[in-house]
Amino acid sequence: MLGRMQSDAFKGGGGRGLMWDVDLRPRLEKARKLAERGTEGLAELAQMAGSDGAEEVRIEATRLLGTIGVSALSELEKRARHDANLNVRTVAVETLVMLGDAAIGVLSEIAGHDGNPEIRLLSVRQLIKIGISAIPALEGRLRDGNSAIRHEAEQGIKQLERKQ
Repeated sequence: MLGRMQSDAFKGGGGRGLMWDVDLRPRLEKARKLAERGTEGLAELAQMAGSDGAEEVRIEATRLLGTIGVSALSELEKRARHDANLNVRTVAVETLVMLGDAAIGVLSEIAGHDGNPEIRLLSVRQLIKIGISAIPALEGRLRDGNSAIRHEAEQGIKQLERKQ
């Protein structure tokens, strides 16, 4: 259940499992309120996205960075490119599309140079979602060493050109 986490990894007195229950709802609500404050809440929200102890909070804070707009571009780029948690990285790449044309450079760089092929492919898919203005970035992937990325870029370009 989102918002609550339980573990019986620790064993205590008499062989009974020692249970702990952490309620994430207050931290998730705090993240939402920070996002509502826009750029005023950006620094604290970015800190939550990068260092909260719960993955669910980090993911939600990362997603909420996109609601702040272009001011959050560098923070989303940090999460997308450098976060140790693959789920946070994935959400950051998915969220970059909310910034539209402003995210093309970051997504293009990730699509071309990230060490994780799944993140690279996801970045290509996000470029396609941005639309026609991302065609030059997609064209850069037509010679990619990864056939799935080449194919996705080619299909995306065809799809976008049909919409013109």
